[in-house]
Amino acid sequence: MPDGIRLPELQSFCGIRFVRVLRGVPDPDAVLQDERAASELHHADVAWVSKHLFPGCRLVDLGCGGGRLLEATARLCSLSLGIDISWPGLERSRQRLASESPNHCLLRSDLADLDFISDHQFDVGACLFSTLGMIYPAEARDSFLVHARRVLKPGGVFLVHAHNRS
Repeated sequence: MPDGIRLPELQSFCGIRFVRVLRGVPDPDAVLQDERAASELHHADVAWVSKHLFPGCRLVDLGCGGGRLLEATARLCSLSLGIDISWPGLERSRQRLASESPNHCLLRSDLADLDFISDHQFDVGACLFSTLGMIYPAEARDSFLVHARRVLKPGGVFLVHAHNRS
C-alpha cells in the first residue's frame, strides 16, 4: 500500500493493481466517444504534464476519466492514483493500465470529498479535460481545490486545464 494513503480499499486492492470496477455500466461507449473528441487536446495536455514529471514521482490524476494521462505517464511515476466518479471511465482506465506498471491504483470518488488521502502525498496533481468546470456547485469546487492543494507535497505542482465559462 502506498505510504500515507488511508483508504482501506487501496490496501485491499492495490495488491492486484486496481480497485474493482463494476461491469455492465449503462453507456460504456460514451467514454470512447469522449476520447475521440479530445484526442488532439490529449496530446498537448500529456506533453504539458510530462514536463513536470520526473522518474519516481507520485502523480494523482483528479478526474482521470478513461485513463489517457495515466497510460501515457505510467512508466515514469512510482505511484499514479487515478480518481473519477464515472464507473465507465474507471473501467476504461483499468483496461488501459492492465499491462502497465503495478504501481497504479484507481478509485471511484467525488472529487470534492478526498478526505481519505493523507496530506502531502503527491509531487504532481493533474485536473485535465475541463474536469474543474464539471465540479458543481461552487462550494464543491472550492472543497476540491482545498483537497488538491492539501494532497500535494510542499513545492508540488497542480496542473489544471480549464475553459473560461464567460
